[in-house]
Amino acid sequence: MEQVKKYTVPDSKEERIARLQEAKDTLKKEFVGLDEIIDKIGESITPWYITPEVIIRPTIISLWGMTGTGKTSVVRRLMDLLGLANKAMYFDCGEESNQGNTTVASKINEMLNVDEDNNLTPGSANDFVFVFDEFQHARTINEHYEEVDKPNLRSVWNLLDNGIIKSDESNWETSYFCGFIEDFEGYVAEYPDVPIEAGKIVDPKDVENILNSIGFFYYDRGVPGVIDARKPWNSREEDEEENKMEKVLKPLDIIDDRVMRIIIRKLKGPKQSPKDIVHELFSAKTTSELLSLLQEAKKTIVAPKEINCNKSLIFILGNLDEAFRVEGEINPDIDADIFYDETSKVSVNDIKRALRKRFRAEQIARFGNSIIKYPTLKREHFKKVIKNEVSRIISDFKKGSGIDIKIDSSIYDLLYAEGVYPVQGVRPVFTTVSTIFTPLLSDIVINAKSGDTAELRVERAEEGYKLEKKTIIIKVGEKEVRRDIDLVLGELRRPESKKTRYINAVHEAGHAVIMSYLTGNLPIAIVSVSSNSGGFCITHDSDKIGEIRTKGDVQNNVMISMGGYLAEEVVFPDERMRLLGSGNDIETAWDDFSSAAYELGYFDPFSYCNYETYSAGLPGGVDDKEIKKSIRFEFDSLRVKTTEILLNNKDLIISVALKLGETGEMSGSEFLEYIKKNEEGTLTEERMKMAKEENSFDYYKHELYRLKE
Repeated sequence: MEQVKKYTVPDSKEERIARLQEAKDTLKKEFVGLDEIIDKIGESITPWYITPEVIIRPTIISLWGMTGTGKTSVVRRLMDLLGLANKAMYFDCGEESNQGNTTVASKINEMLNVDEDNNLTPGSANDFVFVFDEFQHARTINEHYEEVDKPNLRSVWNLLDNGIIKSDESNWETSYFCGFIEDFEGYVAEYPDVPIEAGKIVDPKDVENILNSIGFFYYDRGVPGVIDARKPWNSREEDEEENKMEKVLKPLDIIDDRVMRIIIRKLKGPKQSPKDIVHELFSAKTTSELLSLLQEAKKTIVAPKEINCNKSLIFILGNLDEAFRVEGEINPDIDADIFYDETSKVSVNDIKRALRKRFRAEQIARFGNSIIKYPTLKREHFKKVIKNEVSRIISDFKKGSGIDIKIDSSIYDLLYAEGVYPVQGVRPVFTTVSTIFTPLLSDIVINAKSGDTAELRVERAEEGYKLEKKTIIIKVGEKEVRRDIDLVLGELRRPESKKTRYINAVHEAGHAVIMSYLTGNLPIAIVSVSSNSGGFCITHDSDKIGEIRTKGDVQNNVMISMGGYLAEEVVFPDERMRLLGSGNDIETAWDDFSSAAYELGYFDPFSYCNYETYSAGLPGGVDDKEIKKSIRFEFDSLRVKTTEILLNNKDLIISVALKLGETGEMSGSEFLEYIKKNEEGTLTEERMKMAKEENSFDYYKHELYRLKE
């Protein structure tokens, strides 16, 4: 990222309007694929930045997205461009949750400049900016839906609600001060009327008494602990012993320097100077009088403080991967465009639904309505990020060495293939550029001189699937240098074993065929080999989220789950050649069906959920022979129906599997092209249209109108 000058906040509204627009334009150039988000952030920040005088409550902007999408970077850069860098305070809620007794409130209290009424000192644009990052870690509801307390973060919720920071002053200094008061109280209880002169105990006997009571405060006198003034100090000479004791028992300041500094720092203000504080404490004539003054000071020092931050700007930044991973079905190797299309369906309501698993309802309400869903990136965005980063490196390299670099498109393809995990955002991209591309600069420096141009390309691989390495050719004039690059994702995504690719392809094609036949929907993606070693077929239907399930929905889900391993049976009759590893499909099918059978009233005449159930899933005293028989019969009938559909579309499965074996993945739209060519099979566009109507949400409404007529 190109460095820009440090900005200050403009004074006039006109200048601030221009500055905000300039900042948005700059962000759109520097951050790829975020134009819409940048506009939304700019719109949300406008009232606070342009017309601060109308703000009476904190302005809250919450950004929720997936890991590694650049939320924090955008906010930091925006603060720089608007001249707010010196006003912004950043908190990592993951770290703050584990910071011992140091609360966010006490940190803010130390960092802010507050007036005597505990208001923030106004700035030229307004007050301070609080950025709470990794806010998912501030959760108050755990994975078991139990409430949890995060003491260090309690004050954050009050800040979000009304802009008030309450600081309990619970820190090391106050603990040290309170420890001194406690010890001094014990001493005064035994010696209440010891005379004091200007805060000092003068009489040697009184000094000896207080050193015996709270001597650990006075190590600087050479007292190793609680003293006994009449024991020898390992000195051979009597006069040396007496001389040492005379030094130990000289007049003593009751309040040591450290405690006095704490008192002055906590009490000083426009109404009370350090000189006034010391004068008042030194006015005490006895130990009991001094204790009274210290106890009164303690009330102020440890009392909770309220700082009015109602004109502040607050950013809430959090990762909600579960809201974007489509119930765990999204594989990390999914194509970036397919992943973008799927996550673009995630709404603010989906975000709030995910938040309800982490926070209480009244806490979610404090985020306000400015909840912005942070997007994932398309393939073109990732490619642009890679090109921008490589261009920056080349430019910096040329300035320092005088050597220019020309990049073949094959280099960008390699960086994309090795660096892009769509579900992990852009961080792996920068890491990959650093580990693959940057080391090449050393080879260029060794083999080229200022004024030369180095050309980089990837050597064309031989046909086949073994992709453990790639060779990069560095050409300078007629000279060529070869560098082998060890691949990570390439080897995982495209293993040497063709058997794995083609058998997985049949399995995943089976899932796809059954899904489209029964629901009329297309899979989001079909992948025959991923870095998880297995394939996957994303059959998630986001329209079904939140809807009640029917018997038909259960049957469809079970048959779709069966579709993979039954497709292997149809295509490969020899059972020895079929894959193991369909456990997830079998588990999913059984979970859907067993919960319907035992809990949701799938079988007549009633649901067993009306009874107290035990670990086996059956109510006590219920004879399950008949229901087991019914389950077996129903499960077998669904298996027969699934097999029949697959047999009728065997040619389609084979065609799709061959393509998947070659390319590794297929989108839903590509799968539709194969369906259109499926002249012999029963899965056609017409069948999909019919299935859509059968599964339509409007069925009940239309049926009721029909009966009414």
